[in-house]
Amino acid sequence: MPPTMQKKIPTPQKHDEQILVVKRNYLFPQGIWQGLKPVDFDHYLHIIQCKQEFHPRSIMEHDPTYKQIIPYLIFENNNTYFLMQRQSTASETRLQNKYSLGIGGHIRQEDLKHSYLSMSLEQMKNETDSKYVKKHSSPFAQSAQRRIRHSFIENESFDKDRSAEQGEVYRRMENNSNPIFNWAKREFHEEVNYDGNLEIEPLGILNDDSNNVGKVHLGFVLLLHGNSNQISVKSELKSGKLISLDECAKHQERMESWSQLVLAFLQRPIPVSYTHL
Repeated sequence: MPPTMQKKIPTPQKHDEQILVVKRNYLFPQGIWQGLKPVDFDHYLHIIQCKQEFHPRSIMEHDPTYKQIIPYLIFENNNTYFLMQRQSTASETRLQNKYSLGIGGHIRQEDLKHSYLSMSLEQMKNETDSKYVKKHSSPFAQSAQRRIRHSFIENESFDKDRSAEQGEVYRRMENNSNPIFNWAKREFHEEVNYDGNLEIEPLGILNDDSNNVGKVHLGFVLLLHGNSNQISVKSELKSGKLISLDECAKHQERMESWSQLVLAFLQRPIPVSYTHL
C-alpha cells in the first residue's frame, strides 16, 4: 500500500503580513449562500469581533476553512461607475487582465490598533445629527443600513457648515469607528487620486465559492457616492474610467467574479442576487 498522500501546507513567507480572518463555520452557521446578500453589517461585525484571528496571508490563501475579510469599494458619480482593469503584470496572478468595479484589500493587524469592531452603524447614527447620517431610500436598502457622510481628503478640515460640536463628533467617529470604514479611507487613498467628498452606502456581504479566489474571501461591499468625477488610478498596473452600468456590462465576461456579482446587483431594480447552496 502506498503511503497516504498528505496535502502540503505552504510555509509562511518572510515578512508575511498578518491578515484578519474568521473561520467559515462561524460566518455561515445556517448554511453557505452564494452571491451578494443585502444584510445588516452589524451582525457580521459582531461575529468578526468575537471570532477574529490573524494569520499569515500566504497560508490563508490556501485554506478555505477560513474566510479573509475584504472591504470592497465601488465608486459612483452621477450614475457612472469607476471600472478598472488589472494589467498582465498585476501581483495577484489569478486576476491578471481582469476588469474590476471594486477596490479591495485585506485588513491587517495594524489597521485595528486605533479602532474597534463593536461600534455598530446604529451607534454611529445615534452620535450624529440626522443631517449628516441618514436612512437612505435607494432600492438597495434591504436592511437597517445607514449612509455615512465622510470626507476622504487627507488632512482636510470638516465642512464649514458643520458646527464645532458636530465636527468633534465626526473626529471621534473617525478615530473610533469600525475597521471596515477605517480601512476604506486608507485603501481608497492608496489606490486612487480623488479630490472630492464621498458618502458611504453599505450594500451587503459578498460570498463566492465558485472559484479558488472566492473560496477564501468574504467581501463587505461599500458603494462610495462621489461628488466629483476627477478620479484616476495611482498604480501603473491598472487603468480606470467612469462609465455607465450599460457600458460596464459590455465587459462583464472579462470581469473578476466579485465584480460580476456586484454588477448584477446594481442592475436590478429590487436586487435578489444570492442563493443558498
